[in-house]
Amino acid sequence: MNSKETAVYQFDFKAEGPLSEFVFLELFDGDGKLVAGNYKSISEQLARGLYQLNIYSNEKLETQTIRLDKDFSGNFMNTGSYSSISGYFLESSHEYYTETSKYWSDHFTLDEKKYDDGSSVFVFFRYPDREIRDKQRNVADSMGWRFSLLDKERNLLFRLNENHIKEDKDFGWMAFHAPLKSGIYYLVYNGPVKREIPLFVFENWQTQFFLTFKRTPIFPTARILFRKPNSPFEIFEKDNMETDKLLRNMQNAIHHVPQPLLESTASGDWQNPMLAIVVCYVYLLSSEIEHNHLIKKILEDLKLRIANASECPDIKAIELLAAVRFELAIPNLILDEPCMLKVGFKTFLDQAARNPDKVQIIELNEIITSLHGDMVWSSYKPLDKKKNQRLTGSEIGLEMSFSKPIEEPKDWLSQTIIDQLSSEKSGQNTVADLAIQFQVSPNMVKGCLENLDSYLSKSGADVFESFNPDQEVLKSNIQKVMNSQ
Repeated sequence: MNSKETAVYQFDFKAEGPLSEFVFLELFDGDGKLVAGNYKSISEQLARGLYQLNIYSNEKLETQTIRLDKDFSGNFMNTGSYSSISGYFLESSHEYYTETSKYWSDHFTLDEKKYDDGSSVFVFFRYPDREIRDKQRNVADSMGWRFSLLDKERNLLFRLNENHIKEDKDFGWMAFHAPLKSGIYYLVYNGPVKREIPLFVFENWQTQFFLTFKRTPIFPTARILFRKPNSPFEIFEKDNMETDKLLRNMQNAIHHVPQPLLESTASGDWQNPMLAIVVCYVYLLSSEIEHNHLIKKILEDLKLRIANASECPDIKAIELLAAVRFELAIPNLILDEPCMLKVGFKTFLDQAARNPDKVQIIELNEIITSLHGDMVWSSYKPLDKKKNQRLTGSEIGLEMSFSKPIEEPKDWLSQTIIDQLSSEKSGQNTVADLAIQFQVSPNMVKGCLENLDSYLSKSGADVFESFNPDQEVLKSNIQKVMNSQ
């Protein structure tokens, strides 16, 4: 070799172990320039020198400095992270939680009968471990005392602090399992920060909800999974681990589905429908286009294997998101029950503004305006049953209408619209523009504009000064936006 030539060596590095396909590797040279970046493995021919390898696994970053003066081969053993769900691979799994959750997902907690068929809801609360539970002081006597489960009409079905739960207060776990018909249900928490979480039950499937506690519930750790009756834990454990990883990545705005996982899901090799649902969401949120046909196959398989899949709001949202991504005709869809995943809500909100003749959102205004932002799931301020009565005809979308006498509009949407439409140029907006900007439905914007217009018309000139110094500009702009529909 010529003395002026730079020596070149083979560099190989590979992540191994469960979920290694999610481990991201970055290699930088001595000048800080990115040499290679890839999931699971890097194989390059590189010049002699110093290199830094970044290994991203389970929301952690590990670095290695490598002096490359000969061929190099290295590996990284992926270890389990922490999760609310049960799985032997996870560092947070302890036998007293894993075995307990397995047992009670197979038995009803009310009468301890074996769960053999039909639809059901299984809820499992736990602490990170028994030691942490031992250190907690002045906590609630029961982990479920502020939780309740409501039916579709928001009638109370169960309070999770009564005789139909099983709980071990020393080890720190609580289980609830009851047979329920398919459809939508609501898990409500009436703690310091109240919230409601929708749970959809597929026909002849078990819906599972897992949550970790410290002193109070840690809601970002929530996981929703599905399981077939009598299915051995081992056959869906891998699905659950992959679902958990995809959800954690979604929470960190990482949208990547390893190709082998995408292909196996499209082939029907899944035991947990939530894996298929989340794979579709993550793929459609990415910039990937090469495997669009696989998403279509997954959707077809979901509908084939689950009797009421088409009724699930998240399946509707995936169909809508797929139509947008694949540049297909927007389907006629109505969302009148909340999606479990927040991205489904956002998809409907966006398309209801862009395609109001095809996509409608009804009866969900109060949910839309109170969504929490701390988790991938939809969670929001609990609705009062009396506020959820079905509307008909021209009443749809006007739930924000004010009864007489007209009250001062103090809700955040009214105040935001007032601020937006208080300048001379702001009347150029359309209802769709405002709906997209504020992430609400067009019907909500229309109803709010009508309320504001009515209030301005019937209120004294000095009443509205705290909102807008020039009522005429605001009222004119409101009229312009309403007439732009």
